[in-house]
Amino acid sequence: MIKIAVTKISCLLGKHPFKTSSETITEIRKRKKRTKWCESSVEKKLRQTSFYSWFTRARVITNRMRKISRSIVNKVCKEHNIKFNKPYNYFAKERGIVQEPLCIRRLEELFDKKVTGQQKRLCEEISGYQIVGAIDGLCEIDDQLTIIEVKCRSCSLKKTPCWELIQIKVYCYLMQLPGVLVEFQGNDIKQTKISLEEANASFYNEIEPKLTQVINEFLLSTKSEKRD
Repeated sequence: MIKIAVTKISCLLGKHPFKTSSETITEIRKRKKRTKWCESSVEKKLRQTSFYSWFTRARVITNRMRKISRSIVNKVCKEHNIKFNKPYNYFAKERGIVQEPLCIRRLEELFDKKVTGQQKRLCEEISGYQIVGAIDGLCEIDDQLTIIEVKCRSCSLKKTPCWELIQIKVYCYLMQLPGVLVEFQGNDIKQTKISLEEANASFYNEIEPKLTQVINEFLLSTKSEKRD
């Protein structure tokens, strides 16, 4: 049975500006042929740079750091003869992973509650495919157990990205709990609360029908290729 990561759903729905549905389908095709994930040579090279530690551990990301990040990615990609789809978001993505435990501790201070269930795995079969993912944590907020999704920004955003709202809404649906998306950018903290009613309505009316259509089209094309 095909497995769809929660973080890929927005891409499959055509809601992510940096990755199309067709590109995500291509990734799924390749993943089905692999036995396990392996770090690419470019990612390995980027991880080994001294800049990696500086960027991922920095509390605030400056424009100078962003320019350096881009120049390093260009240099490494040139060494590997990569001209397209350069991983410019690599350092920012890795920073989010490194900073997450620190943000969780700040959350516990903010809510004066312990965050539990960190990286709790979720898996549910829906319409012939599985949705899988892992939440950042659970915390009791206003006397209600709530899903926590943490985002560590390297730059401030005027509006919370729709693909991140889709992500937490799916988590809320899978666990049948309300959620809160917490954005950290330097010393600033922004909270976006998602009620269970809102999450269920979005999933049933917008997310699940379109996702099922895309997956069914993918499965039909795969069967057709096998017959050919």
